[in-house]
Amino acid sequence: MVLKKYNDKRDFRSTSEPPGRKRRGGKKLHFVVQRHAASRLHYDFRLEVDGVLKSWAIPKGPSLNASDKRLAMMVEDHPLEYRTFEGTIPQGNYGAGEVEIWDKGYYVPLTQGKGENPNKVMREEINNGSLKFVLHGEKLQGEFALVKIKDAKQENAWLLIKHKDEFSVKKKYSAEDYISSDSKVTAYLDKKKKARPSKKVVPISRAKNYKKTEKDKFPEIIKPMLCKIEDTPFDSKEWAFEIKWDGYRAIADLRGTKVKLYSRNGKDFTSTFSNIANALQLQVYDMVLDGEIIAYDAKGKPSFQRLQNMEEENQQAVVFQVFDLLWLNGHSTMELTYLQRKELLSEALQQHELIQYHDFVLEKGKKFFEQARRLGLEGIIAKRVDSSYTPQIRSSEWLKIKVDQTDEVLICGFTAPKGSRKHFGSLVLGKFSEGQLVFCGHVGTGFKDKDLEMLARKMKRFIRKTSPFPERPKTNGKTMWLTPKLVAEIKFTELTKELIYRHPVFMHLRKDKRAEEVDFNMDKMLSEVKPSLKMKSQKNFSGDDKLLRIGRHKVKITNPDKVYFLS
Repeated sequence: MVLKKYNDKRDFRSTSEPPGRKRRGGKKLHFVVQRHAASRLHYDFRLEVDGVLKSWAIPKGPSLNASDKRLAMMVEDHPLEYRTFEGTIPQGNYGAGEVEIWDKGYYVPLTQGKGENPNKVMREEINNGSLKFVLHGEKLQGEFALVKIKDAKQENAWLLIKHKDEFSVKKKYSAEDYISSDSKVTAYLDKKKKARPSKKVVPISRAKNYKKTEKDKFPEIIKPMLCKIEDTPFDSKEWAFEIKWDGYRAIADLRGTKVKLYSRNGKDFTSTFSNIANALQLQVYDMVLDGEIIAYDAKGKPSFQRLQNMEEENQQAVVFQVFDLLWLNGHSTMELTYLQRKELLSEALQQHELIQYHDFVLEKGKKFFEQARRLGLEGIIAKRVDSSYTPQIRSSEWLKIKVDQTDEVLICGFTAPKGSRKHFGSLVLGKFSEGQLVFCGHVGTGFKDKDLEMLARKMKRFIRKTSPFPERPKTNGKTMWLTPKLVAEIKFTELTKELIYRHPVFMHLRKDKRAEEVDFNMDKMLSEVKPSLKMKSQKNFSGDDKLLRIGRHKVKITNPDKVYFLS
């Protein structure tokens, strides 16, 4: 289906972007360049071909200097109506941010012969990985080429090149030098900058805590920082809020020549999500990243069910949402504050269709939570703006606030099927408490036919003769007991004081969770006191502070107490 990928990524009830429909074009083929401030600023270059807009994301924007070769990542086709689109894409939507038209006009294929169909020419050149065309725009004029990078590890990588002609220039060219004074994108970027503290540059001679390298001290496998549970959303100037993704937590280690991508428990994801691993190879800097691998469903929402079936499906809708930076260019960044790590991450991460910087909002947790609820998302994560990163710790400085109450439970047995149901009746649930397995009731709803068959097949290998509980619980039917190794996620209304889930509904298995992790002692709803919102005041930063470039140049980050040098 034409434009299916475009439509699948968007919820047109909450974004003003035009729905994707193939249209018949006019006599001239149009082009547009849109300046797009999403999690990072980039330019979208679009050419009309066969009734749609073929599209490339260009991080640095197009250039009229013939010596420039601009990286252009080919993305999904867009509808023709998109060439006039300007405005705000709301938070929670794909590509959220501000869009404005930087240039527009029409183009002609350079190799088009007399009487030849220009669409046919462009279609053949795209298939061959080499396009040549003449732009007639307000800013861009003359001959250009788009050439696919043959040996790139990411198949969508192209180069946009200006041919030498009467319109080419020899001076340094930046698309950012040709922005109108009333640019809404620039205003949007300025607003985001003001919302974040900047950093002060301090001479290296004053850096008492400077070290040449921390590589030897940084662990080879990181077990990520975890969240405690909070019941209700809140507003606070000392907290930032992110979307809670329904996917696989993943660490990406880009310190060597070979990318390592693994789960929170060290399980290798590199082959399972090879497209993401290949896209990470394009990153410029040595980094260790923390994020979530998610899969989008047909409505453009995260789908854990689809993610679990990725081995059987393609990976076109799978994205790595990166929300933290743990190591950069030879140094650990885990002692930096949340906002400092976010600032560095936004500068260092090269955005890609499969690799996305996960942004945040400050202070407005209640409004952000309602937006997540309205969009049908799982919930939000609250993070203290001055919090450091503590691996493997379930910290009260990171809080998980869910729209629905959900929990991970152990499958400890199953009852015999009744009526027309096949395979089994209900699952017997359990969870560890202080090292002992505790009975938590049954779940008998939420199963699809394929779930029943799949669960029956997986449970067969764990059948045992005796109950795994210290004391055999009273179940609602004849029970086949299991060694508790399978982890399921359920929805429920409340947990009783007897530790029984009320109105539980089966959601899916959690292949990324180990049975040992399913422990009541790690769940705030039973034993933790709600964390106080009376936090220490946020550290103050000077208005003259600056953040230096990353890469070969040293990055200097400071707060009033510390100085960090990342080289």
